[in-house]
Amino acid sequence: MFLSVVALLIAPAPPLQASRPALPGFIVGYKAELGGGSLLEEVPTGETVQKWTRMVTTQKFENIAYRLSPDRMMGSLATNYMTTCVGGTATEVGRDGDFSTVRADCPKNPQTGLPETMLARAIADEGTLHVFQVAWRRVPTAADLAWGEAYLKGIKLTPAG
Repeated sequence: MFLSVVALLIAPAPPLQASRPALPGFIVGYKAELGGGSLLEEVPTGETVQKWTRMVTTQKFENIAYRLSPDRMMGSLATNYMTTCVGGTATEVGRDGDFSTVRADCPKNPQTGLPETMLARAIADEGTLHVFQVAWRRVPTAADLAWGEAYLKGIKLTPAG
């Protein structure tokens, strides 16, 4: 009995996977497995990852969370927005439970000439870093932001299997 209790206490935790809310009206625009990680970009039906109005991105980076925390990842995203976009702004990295959060706004993306706003959340599971983003290539309305925030808050990490 004692040994079985000890075995349970020292057994590794099962890996977790992202459980995301449904995205009706969205299609997979790009999907890749990247050496220990993954990238999924979803856009509204009829749009592409080159030409989109809204995009939902899901990323998983295995074995990186030991050296890059969710807070640092969100800070890097915010810094990138502010340095690559003239007049770009970002909120301070915040916390929502176990998630790190940030919002970044670019009044005119230098590559597209369009405004772009991004909401992001990140969480670590052991060594794996999960990053979730919702972005708009326009100035988002209050309804857009509410939808994006609700989608991101609906993401949970659940045991894989």
